[in-house]
Amino acid sequence: MVCTAGKAFPTPRHLLSNREARVVVDDTLCFRFLRADFARVAAESGRQSVLLVLGTPLEEARSRIAENARHPARGGIVPAVLERHLATFEWPGADEAHRVIPDPAGLDAWLVEEVDRW
Repeated sequence: MVCTAGKAFPTPRHLLSNREARVVVDDTLCFRFLRADFARVAAESGRQSVLLVLGTPLEEARSRIAENARHPARGGIVPAVLERHLATFEWPGADEAHRVIPDPAGLDAWLVEEVDRW
């Protein structure tokens, strides 16, 4: 069974329904159909979704996963699952509006800049 944003995540739908709320959803959205579904949920709430692609280097991701396995700070993922995920990940196509933030450290600056427009 595939759970999509519209069915599996009532919290984003609830948050989006509050016109005063500023909503940032942190999710992998690794498949096009998941991104399309979330954009649909946002549109149904009269909102626009913005897809950000963070350029976290794979070695950094692997290092963080290994560190979390040694010292769990949150739920983890086993390396084999990560590799399978990477092999099937659908990167946004040219027809999907998105913004690439090459350095994850740049996310904070983007958020500060964008919040003023919300």
